[in-house]
Amino acid sequence: MRYFFEQATKVLTGSDKQQKHAFCKDFSSNEFLGDGLIDEKVWIVNSYFPYYKQDRRVPMHKCVLLVRDPIDCLFACYNHFNSPLESSRKPRLSEILREKEDLDEFLLSEIENWVKFNDFWMSPDREVPVYVVKYEDLLKNSRSVLKTLLCFLLNC
Repeated sequence: MRYFFEQATKVLTGSDKQQKHAFCKDFSSNEFLGDGLIDEKVWIVNSYFPYYKQDRRVPMHKCVLLVRDPIDCLFACYNHFNSPLESSRKPRLSEILREKEDLDEFLLSEIENWVKFNDFWMSPDREVPVYVVKYEDLLKNSRSVLKTLLCFLLNC
């Protein structure tokens, strides 16, 4: 979503990731100039809170929650954590299924995290308005999704 937003608006997006977390190191790139920023220089801050608790809390006025199909999300996450970093080839599903015991353990822990994360942000008790974007909709209808997202952010 950050990529689409920056391309459409030319506005920086930030992140609350701290480089000391292995998960964040794995996703580090020079792709986003706002990585590590959570101040007024950025409109959107990528956060894995509360999935990964950060040392600093992101000040926010609104929340945009990007939700991906849990099966696709878990498969991508499993690939990420179980692929050699030097290899650009991701394992096929058949290769993953051969490691069934590892996969079962991974799925049990990660599906619980996925549910907790989404429940946290979709709770009716949120102090800020939450706009939910489905990842699959963003890929299929980028222009339409970004248009409604901007309306949400700008109070149209």
